[in-house]
Amino acid sequence: MKKILAAVQAVLFAAAALFLIVGVSNQFLDRPIEMPANAQSGKTPSFAKARKVLEADCLACHSSKTVLPWYGKLPLAKQLIESDIEQAMHEMNLEKRLFAPGLKPSTHTLKEIRKEIVKDSMPPAIYKVVHWKSLLSPADKAAILEWVDEELAAAAPTDPSLNK
Repeated sequence: MKKILAAVQAVLFAAAALFLIVGVSNQFLDRPIEMPANAQSGKTPSFAKARKVLEADCLACHSSKTVLPWYGKLPLAKQLIESDIEQAMHEMNLEKRLFAPGLKPSTHTLKEIRKEIVKDSMPPAIYKVVHWKSLLSPADKAAILEWVDEELAAAAPTDPSLNK
């Protein structure tokens, strides 16, 4: 019984150490994914603030420019991360929906972003476990919501569904 308890403790200690190592390394290795300067036609001050948040906290999973972390080459971790990114890209490819040169975001995209920010569902909990910097601060959320609301207000005269 003591051997089993010691083995369980060793496994739990190793798992905790791994999470700590991964979390700490992400504090130093996570870098914003920068989109080209001509991406997205919105040049408003509110978009500039939102863009910083999107590049720092969202594009790691919601763009094709994702760079796997060092542990993303390890078995199991690689499959889990790639699956998460594939799902994120399926749900919302920000690179194509927001950052394509000359493209204005659709009202549907803006409403989806607003919904996720208001629900506080992004980033997902599993991501937050090892990416401690990814927690959106109230200022980050406010920056995104201000931009989304500005874009929706500008689209309202041309999109009758927004006037309801």
